Amino acid sequence: MTWLRRIALALAVLVLPAGAACAFLLGTPMEVVLPLRSMLTLCALAVLVLAAAAWWLKPAKRLLPAAVGLAGAVLAMAAATAILRAPACEDFTVDSGGTKLAGTACMPADNTPVPVAVFVHGSGPATRSEFRFYAETLARRGIAAVTYDKRGAGRSGGDTYEGGYDLYAQDLAAVSAWAAVQSFARPDTLGLVGFSEAEWVMPLAAPAVDPAYIAVVGASALSPHDQVSEEIEIRLGRAGYDDTAVRAAVAVNDALADYLRGALSPEDFGSVLAEAQRQPWFDVAQDLPDKVYPREAYAWWASVMETSPGAWSGYAGPVLFIKGSADDRSDADRALKRFRDLRPAHGDMLDARIIEGADHMILLWPRGERTPPPAFPAGYPDLIADWILEVSQR
Repeated sequence: MTWLRRIALALAVLVLPAGAACAFLLGTPMEVVLPLRSMLTLCALAVLVLAAAAWWLKPAKRLLPAAVGLAGAVLAMAAATAILRAPACEDFTVDSGGTKLAGTACMPADNTPVPVAVFVHGSGPATRSEFRFYAETLARRGIAAVTYDKRGAGRSGGDTYEGGYDLYAQDLAAVSAWAAVQSFARPDTLGLVGFSEAEWVMPLAAPAVDPAYIAVVGASALSPHDQVSEEIEIRLGRAGYDDTAVRAAVAVNDALADYLRGALSPEDFGSVLAEAQRQPWFDVAQDLPDKVYPREAYAWWASVMETSPGAWSGYAGPVLFIKGSADDRSDADRALKRFRDLRPAHGDMLDARIIEGADHMILLWPRGERTPPPAFPAGYPDLIADWILEVSQR
């Protein structure tokens, strides 16, 4: 039994620093990057269980297990405090064309109807947890925040890649329709807050949702294919490659699109790719395939890659455009100019903010790129709450 006790204590001692780090970072931008509250809860439970096991396995030597258990209890109290201080949130499910979508609505303490923000995902099988920090921030400011698991992710049904942006827009409309009739909602002030890929989904959903406002973070005002080309251009430019290398890398991305459209044979695309792989910039570009895959492997991408951002021209309501100057997906100044050009008749309804030094998700990295912990720019994310409250009073 002695070796089991030692293993239990060793594991508990190893978990303690992780739990302490989670507790220390609660309320910081790391909550945007990691589910700290859940991680803290798991660490606290693990320490308590392991300490209890060590206590039971060696009754004669209980001082160390008791100390470790006390530390675990402190972590548990920190987790409980964070949970109790959080705004009231309730889970819900809605039906979208026969697919169940699961979500959470976080409400202010005031029971009167308030403005509502429905959060819209970026790319991939994302869950509502990535928006929890933002949702609770808005709820504390008097705005109900509605988040949901993207289809095929979390507790939502379906497959993330079974349809394109029209299907995502259908899901968004279903969630928005649910939110609009809830007792916490002022339906005339329901709007959308979306990140990255949401720039193509929100304007498609706008006719059905009729949002009072849209806040878009990290938009490129390009098609997905053209955004990838600009991303390659930015990445190679920052790595010191000249225009010749940039044009060559972008040409490979264009060749991939031609291959997916059927305008280029697998053999011809293979030749283009083989030549590119011999260039020093190939690995730096990152977004280029490592070999010729069957077209069906790209079915979802082929269905969305040429989506035009032109649907924005049909939305006449207020828009908050937020972009980081260090965004590596598209150039901030160029993106803003393109976005203005998309809505020439609604220029007075655009509030644009380019935030110096911020990345695609509006985070700063004081210790170096992607080296935690990140930081929020001054005034963010309250900027979103301030703007929503302002437009909701118009």
